[in-house]
Amino acid sequence: MVTKQYLDKFIKTFEHCKDLDFEWNEKLFKKSSKSSWAKLLIQRSEALRNCFEVNEENTKSLIEHLSQQLSDKEYCLLADAALQIYQDGYDDICVLPLMMEPCIEYFQKAHNLNYIIPLIHAYCFEYEQADVEDIGTPKYSYESVLDYRGEYLNISSRYARLSLFKSYSNIISRILNQDRPDCFSKMYSLYTEALSIWNKEEVQKLDGDDEEFIYFIDRMLFTITLYENISILSDEEKIIYERLIAECKEKNGDEIDPMVNCIDQALKNYEGIITNEELVDYLIQSFNEMFDKLDLNGDPNEQEDYLDNCYNTIGTMCYYMEGERNVPSKRADIIDCMNRLRLYVKTIPYTFFTSEMNRYVYLLYQKIKSFITYEEKKDYILEVIMFRQPITCIHSLMVENISRCLGDYLLKHNPELFIGVLDCRTVDEVNENKDSLLQFICDCALLHDVGKISMVDIINTQNRRLTDIEFKRIKTHPNNGLTILDNDKDFAQYFDVILGHHKWYDGSLGYPDDFDNTSSNIRIIIDIVTIADCTDAATDILGRNYTKGKTFSQVLDEFIQGKGTRYNPIIVDCIKKDNSLFDELTRLTTDSRMDIYKEVYSHYIQ
Repeated sequence: MVTKQYLDKFIKTFEHCKDLDFEWNEKLFKKSSKSSWAKLLIQRSEALRNCFEVNEENTKSLIEHLSQQLSDKEYCLLADAALQIYQDGYDDICVLPLMMEPCIEYFQKAHNLNYIIPLIHAYCFEYEQADVEDIGTPKYSYESVLDYRGEYLNISSRYARLSLFKSYSNIISRILNQDRPDCFSKMYSLYTEALSIWNKEEVQKLDGDDEEFIYFIDRMLFTITLYENISILSDEEKIIYERLIAECKEKNGDEIDPMVNCIDQALKNYEGIITNEELVDYLIQSFNEMFDKLDLNGDPNEQEDYLDNCYNTIGTMCYYMEGERNVPSKRADIIDCMNRLRLYVKTIPYTFFTSEMNRYVYLLYQKIKSFITYEEKKDYILEVIMFRQPITCIHSLMVENISRCLGDYLLKHNPELFIGVLDCRTVDEVNENKDSLLQFICDCALLHDVGKISMVDIINTQNRRLTDIEFKRIKTHPNNGLTILDNDKDFAQYFDVILGHHKWYDGSLGYPDDFDNTSSNIRIIIDIVTIADCTDAATDILGRNYTKGKTFSQVLDEFIQGKGTRYNPIIVDCIKKDNSLFDELTRLTTDSRMDIYKEVYSHYIQ
């Protein structure tokens, strides 16, 4: 039986485990001696592993309760519990959809609008936050909420009515991020539809003075004014756009967001009122004013806005770096702005707006990558994006160290394996280029999981088991790596390792299905990184709470069982036969692991 007492206990335990995860990470960012800090890492791992086990038990118990026939009262209690977790800010695609889906189905049959609307809205938000919509299709969408817009006055719950406008706002925000010709018209259509509801006399009497409702109506308007690709607007759409900007200015007065003014100036540029050079000068001046306000000790909410505006200004500047609106005389100034922002985000602590900043630094890279050097791009990926993801970063550094060890050994004892790599045609050329080859191996290892940098929340989940859909999302990271690098020719030499490090040695299994690792001219590098990747994953004692780390001896046994099929037999035999290599790999996966952890977290602490 689903009781309030049971659900209250479930919520308390679930939220406590989430809080513990955050609290332990907070502790790690405080200065301490190396020995006490090392103990803290172990304590953290034990605490989070306990959370993992508690969540496993609680989820199993919840599934058992939900398998029973529930009464109307029990469905109401379950829905209230799910909405409480959502409103408390404890997003989780594992638990919340599990609670919400049966409730939505039940209340749809009962046509209970007070529950249907907020539940569907919260459900969609969880999928959006989890970033798995492209892997599994959610049962419901924000558009499902809009189906009930005609029954607004029959909704007695204020929260349910608010959820309708929040859904409108979220759909418009999602459309803004899509690069499609019809984006503006779709956003404007939704906005006018929402206004047609909002402006009804009965609705105004009911909710017209409610500041939270007004906030989401204004947010829709503001979101539309942030549409940047104004060059493709029709004359009619430009007239509408100008009116919306004027309306936004009138509503906000002196508190108008600087980006609205920037886009207003861009519109004037497209209409020929101001020149390209004048617009870029205005954008640079606006960027400088916003950049000067950046202060890590300032109000967090204001700082997030300043960072977002700096990013958006850079995005608008990019339109004037190429094509018919290119302003060559301002190129150096624009790149200077890009680099100032790029270097600034390197100084931002990991704990500063973790989730938002992870998304922000990734999007910033997408904007500026076409205009910075290869070394700057590589530095940004490794030093900014990856260092904001402790688990991925530590894993990549561990794989680099293990790959360096294996690469160094094989270059000395089996140089013939590297013929064809970096254009080396003979063993003599391999020996002459050992340093370059070893550096290439290390760089491949560091970049092998670059596809995970847009999956932060999933990768960092340590207090519960990942769902099937999250595992499917993670399995897309090899292909996602090429998407992130946008098939950039500067990184082409790493593509096969990024794609192939989860393929079996003989190509029979692994993923992605459409990549043939056996025909790669750097197959030996793929094999090295694959073994290094598996070695770290299997021996990790601190970062993977779903399993306890194995000894390297146990891992070697698995390599031996899979040699010739899953693993390169030459590399496996080398580890098996050479005690010094075995001992070094054992050391790297035990004593040296703590040094890697300290190196990474010291970066954050500093």
